[in-house]
Amino acid sequence: MKKHIMTILLLTLVFLIPDQGHSHRRRKGLLPQELITNASNIDSISNWSPIVGGLHEYYYYNIKARQMMISLLDLKKDKIKLAALHSIYHCRKKLSKTNRIRLKKHLVGLAKSRNANIRAQVAICIVYHKYYKLRPILIEFLNDRAYGVRQNSVYSFRMWRDKEIEPEIKKLQEKEKNIKVLKEIDEYYDWLYKRK
Repeated sequence: MKKHIMTILLLTLVFLIPDQGHSHRRRKGLLPQELITNASNIDSISNWSPIVGGLHEYYYYNIKARQMMISLLDLKKDKIKLAALHSIYHCRKKLSKTNRIRLKKHLVGLAKSRNANIRAQVAICIVYHKYYKLRPILIEFLNDRAYGVRQNSVYSFRMWRDKEIEPEIKKLQEKEKNIKVLKEIDEYYDWLYKRK
């Protein structure tokens, strides 16, 4: 529980504080040289959130920012990976073929992460970037030990409008005890049977 609160706090700091994180601005133009330099050395910088936030603001219009954001997934710090994944799925910009391949490789690797928050973000990235061939990862996530991963997996199948997964969702529903996952399962069935 403590980890989840810290993650929410971290994402709030990275993306909602003005001039440091995501302020719903989309900047056009070249990346500032200082941002490029700092992003290249982000592993050694203690206050990395303004760097990720800066890349996030340029992500939508700037190919270099997208490349650098995907490169952050190579780093060892889980908090930076988590912030980068959040940015990547949040912006939902269509990626070049090269960047799609790079991101797909990272998602496959990060799906095996010991960090449940990263696995949960991977599920969302898979659906928003339409990596249909990574469907087996989402199926595996339905049985993950972390409820957030199971919840995001069900959400992903609902967003994909995947009717074929219904037997697996039903199995999950029968054994699930977490209220958030059960609520997401209800949302899936609401969509499936068009109850809303």
